[in-house]
Amino acid sequence: MNSFSLTIFFLKQLLQVLWPLISLGFFFYISNFCNYSATYGSLGGIIILLHWFFLSG
Repeated sequence: MNSFSLTIFFLKQLLQVLWPLISLGFFFYISNFCNYSATYGSLGGIIILLHWFFLSG
């Protein structure tokens, strides 16, 4: 394996560990600190979904 393949392999492993941690952090933030539905009404769910897409992508 060359160094590029090893780098990709280790980054893939790192992201497999970080993605669930980011998911839990985002869930904690949404459930405790923000109230999008009070501010934006029914569009709050769309805004939260777009934030999730941004963090996942």
